[in-house]
Amino acid sequence: MADGYELPVWVAAYGPKALSSAGRVGDGLILQIAEPGICKWLGDQAVAAGEEAGRDMSNFGIMAAAPAHTGTLEEGIEKTKWFPAMVGNHVADIVEKYGSNTDQVPASLTSYIENRRGYDYSKHGQSDNPFLDFITDDIVESFAVLGPPENHIEKLNKLKDAGITQFNIYLDSGDEEKIIADYGEKIIPAFNADNAKTPEAVS
Repeated sequence: MADGYELPVWVAAYGPKALSSAGRVGDGLILQIAEPGICKWLGDQAVAAGEEAGRDMSNFGIMAAAPAHTGTLEEGIEKTKWFPAMVGNHVADIVEKYGSNTDQVPASLTSYIENRRGYDYSKHGQSDNPFLDFITDDIVESFAVLGPPENHIEKLNKLKDAGITQFNIYLDSGDEEKIIADYGEKIIPAFNADNAKTPEAVS
């Protein structure tokens, strides 16, 4: 144990009870998605719960964790289509518990799973999962961070504006060394040059 150091506790959440717990007892919230509107809605729920509990939420962290791919948008969509399917598996559990017509879960998060017909856990998080037919290109693009470096810079700024303080790359969609190099050489320096406060990119 490090003397004098208190380990921060981050809570991963989508559903109402978990979001409330993250705000009431956590130091940060982990969101497994990079869609700015959804991130803001979920983050706001956690912050509101913490404030209601009388906590100072000024240093509360919110992480967006999602695949990133630097290349053409078409390549990125094809390589990361597994991700919304994985998220949809978790969302389906929330919809089963709370229903889809509720103010406790944003419609933008639940609507895309309406045509979901199953999930193969043996292919969890893999691009060859057979249950990807309900995932559209628009959903993949919104849930991940894709395209050339300038697209990443724009998306990270939108996430920052949505309250995200850290971006965690799910680095398992291929071209990993190129993605790391592009972030190190082109994306992170763009924020440093502008002295911008942007989500910290980690992998």
